[in-house]
Amino acid sequence: MIDIHCHILPGVPGDDGSPDLDETMKMFELARADGIDTIICTPHGKQPAGDQIKRMDEIRAATEAKAAEFGIKLLRGLEYNLPQLFQVDSNGVGLAGTSFMLIDFVRSRMDSSVDAISRSTHSAGFHPICAHPERLFQSWEQVRHIYNTGYTMQLTAASIVGDFGHMCQRFSLALLDHGLCHYIASDAHSTSRAFRQTACKEFITEHYGEETANILFEENPKRLLANQMPLEIPVVSDDYDEDLPKNPLLRSLYRFFLRRHRDEDDED
Repeated sequence: MIDIHCHILPGVPGDDGSPDLDETMKMFELARADGIDTIICTPHGKQPAGDQIKRMDEIRAATEAKAAEFGIKLLRGLEYNLPQLFQVDSNGVGLAGTSFMLIDFVRSRMDSSVDAISRSTHSAGFHPICAHPERLFQSWEQVRHIYNTGYTMQLTAASIVGDFGHMCQRFSLALLDHGLCHYIASDAHSTSRAFRQTACKEFITEHYGEETANILFEENPKRLLANQMPLEIPVVSDDYDEDLPKNPLLRSLYRFFLRRHRDEDDED
């Protein structure tokens, strides 16, 4: 699998990921065990970015051989925050050399800056990806607004399987129900906050079906590396899901009968 958001590089200035090579090596082992063979390294960006990016590239180059021992390929990336995006230009760091740019909103800012940043990144030739919206926003309507201004969405595997708590998992499911997810990544920072891709893929397959799991874990990451726009996942619900069961198993049954009902309607 391809992980498009990961803080695995050791000791990058300004980042809160792996502190040293020893921790990174342990993370490589966990990533390989979780079925990951390609990692886009995405340290948090800081101002000014120039010196940090140079140091990040040096660290990645020095770490590539160690990653190869585990059969893992490291690719270049950065996780920008909103203030940085006001100064983005064509020299910005896209994920794996593509036109896709990972953006951390830091806090749920739903003001004119969201639209302005979308316009500035697109004018600079980049497609913005909103990182972990399930941990930043409160309603799927807010995320829908961001999507409508030109962003795609990256959810975190650990959020979906419940590692960040019930409320975060519930909101993650709401975003998935409404089709507001294009990528699922680890956002791993350490061995204690590591990789949950396999467990999440199994969860998605069980509760949303193989088609959705294939899009999120196979097709869209490959499309990103090929600099292609992601596929949309099937929408389960067009309305707010307060009436959906909160238990994941019951939600799965609800979706099954909903899909069956829609299939019967299509046949009619």
